[in-house]
Amino acid sequence: MFDRWWRGKASYCPGNCAHPLIFAALTSGYISPSFVVPPMKRTIRWAIVLVALAPIGSPVIDDSVVGGGILHDPVLAQDVLRPEISDWGIEGDPAALEPFGVWAEVHDSGSGVKNVSLVIRNEAGNITMHPLSFNDSLYVAQIQPLGANHTYVLFIEAFDNSDNVATSYARTIDTYVPQSIAPNPTVTMPYVVGSTLAVAGITCAAAVIYDRRRGRTGDGPAQADQSSE
Repeated sequence: MFDRWWRGKASYCPGNCAHPLIFAALTSGYISPSFVVPPMKRTIRWAIVLVALAPIGSPVIDDSVVGGGILHDPVLAQDVLRPEISDWGIEGDPAALEPFGVWAEVHDSGSGVKNVSLVIRNEAGNITMHPLSFNDSLYVAQIQPLGANHTYVLFIEAFDNSDNVATSYARTIDTYVPQSIAPNPTVTMPYVVGSTLAVAGITCAAAVIYDRRRGRTGDGPAQADQSSE
Protein backbone atom coordinates (compact mmCIF):
# COMPACT_ATOMS: atom_id res chain seq x y z
CA MET A 1 0.00 0.00 0.00
CA PHE A 2 2.77 2.44 0.93
CA ASP A 3 4.62 1.73 -2.26
CA ARG A 4 1.54 2.46 -4.37
CA TRP A 5 0.93 5.67 -2.37
CA TRP A 6 4.56 6.77 -2.80
CA ARG A 7 4.59 6.24 -6.54
CA GLY A 8 1.38 8.23 -6.84
CA LYS A 9 2.77 11.19 -4.91
CA ALA A 10 6.15 11.15 -6.65
CA SER A 11 4.50 11.21 -10.06
CA TYR A 12 3.20 14.72 -9.31
CA CYS A 13 6.62 16.10 -8.35
CA PRO A 14 7.57 18.98 -10.69
CA GLY A 15 10.63 18.60 -12.89
CA ASN A 16 12.69 20.93 -10.68
CA CYS A 17 11.68 19.26 -7.43
CA ALA A 18 14.78 18.90 -5.24
CA HIS A 19 13.73 15.61 -3.77
CA PRO A 20 10.54 13.60 -4.58
CA LEU A 21 10.45 12.24 -1.05
CA ILE A 22 10.33 15.76 0.43
CA PHE A 23 7.60 16.77 -2.02
CA ALA A 24 5.51 13.75 -1.18
CA ALA A 25 5.86 14.19 2.57
CA LEU A 26 5.04 17.90 2.55
CA THR A 27 2.08 17.70 0.19
CA SER A 28 0.42 14.67 1.71
CA GLY A 29 -2.00 15.03 4.53
CA TYR A 30 -1.58 11.45 5.61
CA ILE A 31 0.38 8.26 5.13
CA SER A 32 -1.56 5.19 4.08
CA PRO A 33 -3.58 3.86 7.07
CA SER A 34 -2.70 0.32 6.09
CA PHE A 35 0.97 1.22 6.63
CA VAL A 36 0.86 2.91 10.04
CA VAL A 37 -1.61 3.94 12.70
CA PRO A 38 -2.93 7.56 12.53
CA PRO A 39 -1.06 8.95 15.65
CA MET A 40 2.24 8.12 14.01
CA LYS A 41 1.52 9.87 10.72
CA ARG A 42 2.99 13.31 11.59
CA THR A 43 6.06 11.86 13.33
CA ILE A 44 6.96 9.62 10.42
CA ARG A 45 6.38 12.43 7.93
CA TRP A 46 8.88 14.73 9.70
CA ALA A 47 11.34 11.87 10.09
CA ILE A 48 11.27 11.37 6.34
CA VAL A 49 11.91 15.10 5.80
CA LEU A 50 14.87 15.16 8.19
CA VAL A 51 16.46 12.08 6.66
CA ALA A 52 16.10 13.56 3.20
CA LEU A 53 17.61 16.89 4.25
CA ALA A 54 20.59 15.39 6.11
CA PRO A 55 22.89 15.08 3.04
CA ILE A 56 22.00 18.64 1.99
CA GLY A 57 23.01 20.18 5.33
CA SER A 58 26.19 18.14 5.90
CA PRO A 59 29.39 20.25 5.81
CA VAL A 60 31.83 19.94 2.94
CA ILE A 61 35.44 19.68 4.05
CA ASP A 62 37.92 21.55 1.91
CA ASP A 63 41.59 20.90 2.57
CA SER A 64 42.47 24.34 1.20
CA VAL A 65 40.50 26.05 3.97
CA VAL A 66 42.79 27.02 6.85
CA GLY A 67 41.41 28.50 10.06
CA GLY A 68 38.31 30.62 10.22
CA GLY A 69 37.09 29.59 6.78
CA ILE A 70 39.65 31.80 4.98
CA LEU A 71 41.18 30.39 1.83
CA HIS A 72 44.98 30.42 1.71
CA ASP A 73 47.47 29.65 -1.01
CA PRO A 74 49.17 26.39 0.05
CA VAL A 75 52.58 27.94 -0.72
CA LEU A 76 51.88 30.94 1.53
CA ALA A 77 50.55 28.72 4.31
CA GLN A 78 53.72 26.61 4.34
CA ASP A 79 56.31 29.44 3.99
CA VAL A 80 57.85 30.11 7.42
CA LEU A 81 61.31 31.20 6.27
CA ARG A 82 62.41 34.82 6.35
CA PRO A 83 63.69 36.64 3.24
CA GLU A 84 67.45 36.63 2.73
CA ILE A 85 69.22 40.01 2.77
CA SER A 86 72.50 39.11 1.10
CA ASP A 87 74.06 42.57 1.27
CA TRP A 88 73.28 46.27 1.30
CA GLY A 89 75.21 49.51 1.00
CA ILE A 90 75.22 53.31 0.84
CA GLU A 91 76.33 55.45 -2.08
CA GLY A 92 77.37 58.97 -1.18
CA ASP A 93 78.23 60.64 2.13
CA PRO A 94 75.19 61.05 4.39
CA ALA A 95 77.44 62.36 7.18
CA ALA A 96 78.15 65.41 4.99
CA LEU A 97 74.42 66.23 4.97
CA GLU A 98 74.10 65.35 1.28
CA PRO A 99 71.52 63.20 -0.58
CA PHE A 100 72.63 59.58 -0.78
CA GLY A 101 71.63 56.33 -2.42
CA VAL A 102 70.84 52.95 -0.85
CA TRP A 103 70.84 49.52 -2.46
CA ALA A 104 70.00 46.05 -1.12
CA GLU A 105 70.18 42.52 -2.47
CA VAL A 106 67.17 40.56 -1.20
CA HIS A 107 65.84 37.12 -2.16
CA ASP A 108 62.99 34.83 -1.04
CA SER A 109 62.63 31.35 -2.54
CA GLY A 110 59.28 30.65 -0.85
CA SER A 111 56.38 33.06 -1.26
CA GLY A 112 58.52 35.82 -2.80
CA VAL A 113 59.64 39.26 -1.63
CA LYS A 114 56.75 41.56 -0.71
CA ASN A 115 58.58 44.81 0.11
CA VAL A 116 61.99 46.16 1.14
CA SER A 117 62.58 49.35 3.15
CA LEU A 118 65.40 51.40 4.61
CA VAL A 119 64.80 52.10 8.30
CA ILE A 120 66.38 55.25 9.79
CA ARG A 121 66.30 55.71 13.58
CA ASN A 122 67.83 58.67 15.42
CA GLU A 123 69.15 58.79 18.98
CA ALA A 124 65.69 59.80 20.28
CA GLY A 125 64.12 56.63 18.85
CA ASN A 126 62.22 58.36 16.04
CA ILE A 127 61.92 56.10 12.99
CA THR A 128 61.34 56.85 9.32
CA MET A 129 60.74 54.21 6.62
CA HIS A 130 61.92 54.62 3.04
CA PRO A 131 60.64 52.00 0.52
CA LEU A 132 63.10 50.58 -2.01
CA SER A 133 62.15 49.76 -5.62
CA PHE A 134 63.27 46.68 -7.53
CA ASN A 135 65.33 47.37 -10.67
CA ASP A 136 65.60 43.79 -12.01
CA SER A 137 68.60 42.95 -9.82
CA LEU A 138 68.66 45.15 -6.70
CA TYR A 139 66.31 47.13 -4.50
CA VAL A 140 67.33 50.82 -4.64
CA ALA A 141 66.24 54.24 -3.38
CA GLN A 142 67.44 57.84 -3.21
CA ILE A 143 67.30 59.36 0.28
CA GLN A 144 67.13 63.04 1.17
CA PRO A 145 69.84 64.57 3.42
CA LEU A 146 69.78 63.67 7.09
CA GLY A 147 69.37 66.30 9.77
CA ALA A 148 72.42 67.93 11.32
CA ASN A 149 73.74 67.17 14.80
CA HIS A 150 72.24 63.70 15.20
CA THR A 151 73.36 60.10 15.40
CA TYR A 152 71.41 57.80 13.04
CA VAL A 153 71.16 54.02 12.82
CA LEU A 154 70.33 52.69 9.34
CA PHE A 155 69.31 49.14 8.41
CA ILE A 156 67.26 47.22 5.83
CA GLU A 157 63.93 45.53 6.60
CA ALA A 158 62.30 43.02 4.20
CA PHE A 159 58.94 41.20 4.21
CA ASP A 160 57.86 38.24 2.09
CA ASN A 161 54.29 37.48 0.96
CA SER A 162 53.76 35.30 4.04
CA ASP A 163 54.65 38.28 6.27
CA ASN A 164 57.94 36.77 7.42
CA VAL A 165 60.32 39.63 8.22
CA ALA A 166 64.11 39.93 8.04
CA THR A 167 66.43 42.75 9.15
CA SER A 168 70.02 43.44 8.13
CA TYR A 169 73.01 44.58 10.15
CA ALA A 170 72.99 48.30 11.01
CA ARG A 171 75.22 51.21 10.04
CA THR A 172 75.72 54.27 12.29
CA ILE A 173 75.98 57.78 10.80
CA ASP A 174 76.99 60.86 12.81
CA THR A 175 76.03 64.25 11.40
CA TYR A 176 77.43 66.49 14.14
CA VAL A 177 78.99 69.65 12.68
CA PRO A 178 82.21 70.91 14.41
CA GLN A 179 81.77 74.38 15.87
CA SER A 180 84.47 77.00 16.66
CA ILE A 181 84.96 77.62 20.39
CA ALA A 182 85.61 81.19 21.61
CA PRO A 183 88.68 81.46 23.91
CA ASN A 184 88.08 81.95 27.60
CA PRO A 185 90.09 85.03 28.75
CA THR A 186 90.37 83.78 32.32
CA VAL A 187 92.11 80.66 31.05
CA THR A 188 94.20 81.99 28.15
CA MET A 189 95.29 85.38 29.57
CA PRO A 190 97.97 84.09 31.99
CA TYR A 191 99.58 82.04 29.23
CA VAL A 192 99.53 84.96 26.80
CA VAL A 193 101.00 87.43 29.32
CA GLY A 194 103.63 85.01 30.51
CA SER A 195 104.78 84.09 27.03
CA THR A 196 104.93 87.76 26.04
CA LEU A 197 107.07 88.69 29.05
CA ALA A 198 109.38 85.75 28.41
CA VAL A 199 109.94 86.80 24.80
CA ALA A 200 110.58 90.41 25.88
CA GLY A 201 113.10 89.34 28.49
CA ILE A 202 115.00 87.14 26.05
CA THR A 203 115.09 89.98 23.52
CA CYS A 204 116.48 92.49 26.08
CA ALA A 205 119.13 90.06 27.26
CA ALA A 206 120.27 89.40 23.71
CA ALA A 207 120.50 93.12 23.04
CA VAL A 208 122.66 93.73 26.12
CA ILE A 209 125.02 90.93 25.26
CA TYR A 210 125.36 92.14 21.69
CA ASP A 211 126.07 95.71 22.83
CA ARG A 212 128.79 94.62 25.22
CA ARG A 213 130.55 92.57 22.61
CA ARG A 214 130.48 95.47 20.18
CA GLY A 215 131.97 97.85 22.75
CA ARG A 216 134.86 95.55 23.48
CA THR A 217 135.68 95.19 19.82
CA GLY A 218 135.77 99.04 19.40
CA ASP A 219 138.23 99.67 22.34
CA GLY A 220 140.99 97.39 21.05
CA PRO A 221 142.19 99.38 17.93
CA ALA A 222 142.03 102.72 19.75
CA GLN A 223 144.44 101.54 22.43
CA ALA A 224 146.81 100.19 19.77
CA ASP A 225 146.97 103.60 18.03
CA GLN A 226 147.81 105.44 21.25
CA SER A 227 150.75 103.14 22.06
CA SER A 228 152.33 103.60 18.63
CA GLU A 229 152.54 107.34 19.03
